[in-house]
Amino acid sequence: MRVVLLPTISLGRLGCALLGVLMPLCVAAEELPAELAFLPSPESGVFVDVAARGGSPIVVRIDLAASRTAFSPRVARRIGGWTHGSGGGVGVRLGSRETWPFNVQDPFPESSSRARRIDTVLGRRLTFREDPRLGDDFGVLGCDFLAGFVVELDFAARAVRFFERGSAPAPAPDSTRVPLESGRGCPELVLDLDGQAVSFRFDLTTGYPVTIAGPLARTLGVETGVGELGDLVSGDPRPLGIGEVARLGVASAGLDGVPVVLPERRQRNWRGPNDAVLGAEFFTWFRVRFDFSEAMAWLTPTRVPFPTFLGGSWSAYREDGLLVASRGGALQVALVAPGSVAATRGVQPGDRLPAGTTPDDLRAALAGGEATVVMRSNDGLVWANHVIEAAPGAGEP
Repeated sequence: MRVVLLPTISLGRLGCALLGVLMPLCVAAEELPAELAFLPSPESGVFVDVAARGGSPIVVRIDLAASRTAFSPRVARRIGGWTHGSGGGVGVRLGSRETWPFNVQDPFPESSSRARRIDTVLGRRLTFREDPRLGDDFGVLGCDFLAGFVVELDFAARAVRFFERGSAPAPAPDSTRVPLESGRGCPELVLDLDGQAVSFRFDLTTGYPVTIAGPLARTLGVETGVGELGDLVSGDPRPLGIGEVARLGVASAGLDGVPVVLPERRQRNWRGPNDAVLGAEFFTWFRVRFDFSEAMAWLTPTRVPFPTFLGGSWSAYREDGLLVASRGGALQVALVAPGSVAATRGVQPGDRLPAGTTPDDLRAALAGGEATVVMRSNDGLVWANHVIEAAPGAGEP
């Protein structure tokens, strides 16, 4: 991509260099369309660097559930910028008109600092506020900035693409077009769940594909009791119930046998008993393009074997009651169905597979009644070998 200048003023390279010392009127930016790679991070979510070319990194987490872009006061001081406005927010809108057809509630208190602006690699100035609730490592890139583009999230390529509105390439032939609706200042996707319309919001910080609040799941008749995530897998002190949706409709298409997490109480980012969320793993099933100006999303199927749960084979779990997922760089038993061979043999959720052992190796040993070894921990810190004894009578003629 070539370096371009914002059409704010035409001064030539020397003039831009001189004025850049005094005021950032000229921006060295990527010409759209632009592709930003996912950054590695110990935090959950999608992180990218939006700093203008040659500038110090400005790391942000893309947040489709945040209406505003914000940084902590410490990060704001580091990245600088200049003040803009008097503290009142500009409503973000969604639809085919120039702005979205609904006003966003400003999440910042009246006493918050005035909005500030910085230049970005995308050729647009990023308006943000300070929010002391945020950490000091990154900011939150909200829908107020994202709505100015057509945005495509591609987990397979680990990249996010930005297109000018009205000039994005045509979606792939196998893409499904789904209307976006407004929800608390950010987009929501209305999908058909077992014949009932349900509004799903997006949360890229959760690794689960689909989460439905327990009360809503019971109202919808979702199958429950399919499994349970323990604290060594979920990190939650209380077990999380797992269910299955018979069919999740995506416009004219549909996904059969979709695993869902069914929290029964208030958790991080919980929005009440009717909450429904599409998480990061959903975006591994589809490449998703958001066109805020047209209030539309396009979902293109990926090559990820469907269905998955925490990266493990959901269909294999439904068949033999054992789901092994990649967690923290290790293969870990995520789910064990009651009454399954794995449960009878003493395999527990949270057990890890020793190096060199594959999920198929473990399945074969359990099915054949052979002895095998797993790594087990009581606190998630100290792991030791644990022998799964051979089944009674195994190996006898």
